[in-house]
Amino acid sequence: MNFLGMFPLTQKQAGEVKDLVYFHKDGTFSRGRSYYYGKHAQEKLASQRRELFSRLWSADSEEAAAVLADRMLKISGDVTHAHKGLDSYDWARKCLDEDVARFLEIMDGKNPTSMKTDLPINSKLGEIRVNVESQNNFKILKMFMECLPPDIKNTTVITAGYGGIYIGPAAKHVLGTEYHNLRYSGRKNGDNLEHRSLSHFIDPSKIGKSTVTIN
Repeated sequence: MNFLGMFPLTQKQAGEVKDLVYFHKDGTFSRGRSYYYGKHAQEKLASQRRELFSRLWSADSEEAAAVLADRMLKISGDVTHAHKGLDSYDWARKCLDEDVARFLEIMDGKNPTSMKTDLPINSKLGEIRVNVESQNNFKILKMFMECLPPDIKNTTVITAGYGGIYIGPAAKHVLGTEYHNLRYSGRKNGDNLEHRSLSHFIDPSKIGKSTVTIN
């Protein structure tokens, strides 16, 4: 996988995940477009994630498995973002943690762990609108994490908005840190993380001894 989060797929490998990739005329592939339009029913997203996991175990290559795992974490990322502020948020976040960890395991050439948590269905939500694709570039993320201080376990990683939703789960898997992802960067309401105490956004009792803020 290169620094843009891309990796080559052979025709055979792409054939395993042809419903998830877009075939370019030059023979390259990218994420399929169909998922990124409109809204999706919560039940449909939960069902898709279960189906992707079942296909993961029968994939003939690590590359095809990575594509399947990538779509799983995209789904759980959208669902987790939609559940912020609801009592089902922590449940959804467990799914995101699992899916990010599973993708990193595949990226490291390890066997993926089993799926322990199914996506929540909350009657307070209708269909979930898909967010603009967030660049889940885990290669760069891992390089960043290697630059963090050695005594990191009591550090809380703070990220803002959907664009940073995968950073915290990756840090939790790789470094064992806790994390919080804020719904917005603050700029939506004329606010800004740089000019506010974190206690304005997060319960101070949930913040570790030190923080790393990525805005």
